Amino acid sequence: MIAVFLAALQIAAAQPIAAPESLLVKDATREKTVALVPGDGGPLLRADALRPVVPMTVSHLTGNRWMLIVNGAAIQVEQGSRFAKVGDDSYQLAAAVDVRKGELYVPLQLVVEVVPRVATNLVWDASRFELAEHLIGVDAALGWEGPARRDASAGQQPDRRDRR
Repeated sequence: MIAVFLAALQIAAAQPIAAPESLLVKDATREKTVALVPGDGGPLLRADALRPVVPMTVSHLTGNRWMLIVNGAAIQVEQGSRFAKVGDDSYQLAAAVDVRKGELYVPLQLVVEVVPRVATNLVWDASRFELAEHLIGVDAALGWEGPARRDASAGQQPDRRDRR
């Protein structure tokens, strides 16, 4: 009985896990499905496919160098490279940046790890496989006490006049 169970586990472990074929990008009023394509080291997506939900500019600089401008910050990448540069910070990527038919394809990792650091209103939700706009004012309106509200109110004494 145990041998049958162990054999079943080995067969299940040998089955490849199907990678998602698309990424959902959304804000308060729109959502867009962005196709993922296979690349060396992991899935890639066309950088400009995130527009208009993620306001970004994609520019070909010279040779193999490209720049993505998100939320006023420049992300520099180079075709065939597994690094992205934002200001003085460099980020190692699992997959190399690629150019196909004149279009820039970036690793999914860049979109879910680096872009949310630059565009602080974006949040990656791995369980839903979506990149979504985080509406800062909505937390307060719904009465949620997020980290920003807790930090702002820490150290303030409660007003005792409100308690009766």
